[in-house]
Amino acid sequence: MRRLLVSRLPGETRVALLEEERLIDFRYERSGTASQVGAHILGRVTALAANNSGAFVALGRGPDGFLPLRKGDRLTEGQAVPVVITRDAEANKGPRLSRELRQAGRFIILLPTSPDVRVSRHMADKARRTALTTWARSKGTGMILRRCAAHVPLEGLERELHALLTDWSDLQKALEAVKAPALLKAAPDVVESALIDAAHLDEIIADDAEVLGQLRRICIERAPDLALRIVPHGESEPLFDHFDLEPRIEALLDPVVSLPSGGRLIIERTAALTAIDVDSGSTTSRGPGGAVHQANLEAADEIPRQMRLRNLGGAIAVDFAGESRAGQRQEVDARLSQGLADDPVPVHVMGRGPAGWLELIRERRQPALEELMLTPGLPHRNGESMAYEIIRHLLREARHPPRGGLTLSLSPPVAQVLSTTAKPALDLARLRLGCALRLQTDDRLPAERFDLKPTQE
Repeated sequence: MRRLLVSRLPGETRVALLEEERLIDFRYERSGTASQVGAHILGRVTALAANNSGAFVALGRGPDGFLPLRKGDRLTEGQAVPVVITRDAEANKGPRLSRELRQAGRFIILLPTSPDVRVSRHMADKARRTALTTWARSKGTGMILRRCAAHVPLEGLERELHALLTDWSDLQKALEAVKAPALLKAAPDVVESALIDAAHLDEIIADDAEVLGQLRRICIERAPDLALRIVPHGESEPLFDHFDLEPRIEALLDPVVSLPSGGRLIIERTAALTAIDVDSGSTTSRGPGGAVHQANLEAADEIPRQMRLRNLGGAIAVDFAGESRAGQRQEVDARLSQGLADDPVPVHVMGRGPAGWLELIRERRQPALEELMLTPGLPHRNGESMAYEIIRHLLREARHPPRGGLTLSLSPPVAQVLSTTAKPALDLARLRLGCALRLQTDDRLPAERFDLKPTQE
């Protein structure tokens, strides 16, 4: 059973993908943090970088984006240029841009400005790869066929290709109707992008009427096979509580990940890279390769999942526990590559460096999960993340509301968030509680702590 779960509060959306009961993808979006990756814009060149290596492009709002230029590309200041955002802006950098205006679907990525036809190298069935390559080349346009296209009938691929070509036609019409800089096509939000990347689903559950409507519209237009699999969450228990997701999401903020046989991963993010150390620890051997090899195989299974769940991007270095046999190292590397095949974000395996670390590069498109949820440089929740955690706690209380009022004691920074950006969500919690809720700031409480008690008369 493959389920997509969507939970929304005013100002916050969370999406989880479950394979049976295993969490394999998690996406988090707050008002003001929505990703712009995938937005198509008619930009205007404001400056050229040294040696014509790139151009700075005005996008209509926010900082200028950076467009890398290839040899032979020629742009001039003031020129209008259609671009797509491929990486969100960071603290001191504008968005990264590309002139390859891709149109992404569940099974096909349309490359309308390129003649290239590619089929995922992770598609194991060679005969199917050949058949799909022949089909794609007959369409007269560039495209990439994702791994999940392997089991899709040709009529399903034809339907999606037609929809993507219609999108491209609409985009071309928009290009003729606007003046740079101007938005041509908005970025997909967290719900749409998760639905596209999930590809095959048995059930889609949402706890918000607006999200249910959005899912139905997307599926009717793009994924009719999923339209009848959308159901509202009908339980009084919150959706993520019902599937026991809250402790698993909290664990994604912990640098230590336990492995089944007693080993562990230690994940440490720095400004330059993410280091993942495999500690065989008290691993109990269950195979012919011994305890160290067992720990490495389990790590190779878990690392791709953690990279995706935590949205780790950029350079990643994995220090597997020491093994002397080349055959064992090759088995571990192959196991890791197999797990990376399911990641919707491209991951490049660079090989082992001189010190034996396996070096990877996962395309950085959006902030990592901990950047959205933790205070910079500290291991606890930031004010925005904590405010919504409190609101979820209040909604649980609403299932059994007290007869009298409630007093919520919390730190001043979190109280500030609840009275501003998170106020609509707090108003919803007050409505469902059906009783008076008084906020009381306490300078002694750290941001990650709060106290909810019945109000004393």
